[in-house]
Amino acid sequence: MSHLIEEYAKNLGVKIAKPMVAKQFWPIVFDKYITICLDVNVPAKQYKYYDTVLDMIGKFVRPLGLSIIQIGSSKSPVLNGVDARYYDMDFKNTAYIISKAQLHIGVDDVFSHYASSIDLPQVTLFSNVYPSISCGYWSKRQTKIESPWKLKPCFNLVDSNDTSIKLNQRSLLLQS
Repeated sequence: MSHLIEEYAKNLGVKIAKPMVAKQFWPIVFDKYITICLDVNVPAKQYKYYDTVLDMIGKFVRPLGLSIIQIGSSKSPVLNGVDARYYDMDFKNTAYIISKAQLHIGVDDVFSHYASSIDLPQVTLFSNVYPSISCGYWSKRQTKIESPWKLKPCFNLVDSNDTSIKLNQRSLLLQS
């Protein structure tokens, strides 16, 4: 199956172009940082081990002088190991924060697609769809991590098998 953006373009009779976002300045106290975003609206995209992930990557990013900023919703779990949290912001402000980051980590959502449109390196978690149809369309610098599906993703907002939180070694094979 083609990427979703290609399917939309074909069915709507439009051409694909990079989105143009009018970012709006937001003061950030860090010069170098990465962003991380959790999705609380789609149960199939919720991942329960972000604290473990942050503990592991913190050992690599801290010596590089990178801070970690959590973005998204105030309904998101508060992650340990982040240096700042920017919740419930206007998309233009969040886009500004992402645009100044060194890396974005999150699920396949609007923020990952925005990061792709500015070719920001990213790590994207896929749980309920195939990466090939929903990964960042414009980015060449992305790592995709898939859930360990038995047959195929659930394509649903709620995963009855809860594979979104059962990453195994097979899903940790990083694809670039």
